[in-house]
Amino acid sequence: MSPKKILREFTPPIIWKVASRVASFGSARAELAAGTELPSEHYDAVFAASAEYQKHYSDSMYYFLWCVLIDRIRPEQVHCLLDVGCGPGQFAAFLHDRGLKRYVGLDFSAECIRLARISCPSFDFRCENAFESTLFNSLEYTVVVATEFLEHVQHDLMILSRIRSGTRVYASVPSFPYPGHVRHFGSRDEVTDRYRRYFRSFRVDEFACGSKGHRFFLFEGVRVDEEERADGGGPVVNRLF
Repeated sequence: MSPKKILREFTPPIIWKVASRVASFGSARAELAAGTELPSEHYDAVFAASAEYQKHYSDSMYYFLWCVLIDRIRPEQVHCLLDVGCGPGQFAAFLHDRGLKRYVGLDFSAECIRLARISCPSFDFRCENAFESTLFNSLEYTVVVATEFLEHVQHDLMILSRIRSGTRVYASVPSFPYPGHVRHFGSRDEVTDRYRRYFRSFRVDEFACGSKGHRFFLFEGVRVDEEERADGGGPVVNRLF
């Protein structure tokens, strides 16, 4: 019997399944160029295999960005928050600890939702496709968050168009390419050019992250209806931190 067959014989099925997925995506990783939208199975494998997404939120690489969001959102004053592309629940746990009463997290990765329900069991998490989910119409949300999500989908503007007019929206996008990133942004002006028309009181901030020169752009604004969009939205505020 070959070493591979022996290893397969003594490996629990669930571990073998996850390891096989990771190996499959890992071998193809070098072939994945930025601009490729990836399926939910890819994210299932990534989140299952990485301990990064099971850390306490304060140990996450995104903690600095979440602190800014927490300060701006003021969770204790929010009636209901919809988190699009919620991931494994680390930010949700942070919001919970800061006093948010009602939260609904949306993600198409079953593994993300499984981890999120462990991380923050008192919040509501749904495994649904954001392009098909009825939550945008049925849920009485007052704030929408989409951190590190819009760059992963081809039709990001369609997601923004599904958000109810008058809703305050907070979203972040990166400056760097990566497998699964359909797009990335070189400046605050590029972010403004793509997203401003969907909002009034639009604001973009830029944050440096790490020694590789990576940056994150955090933008926010109030979702406008079609008539306001025709007028070009409201003023823009750009800040660099």
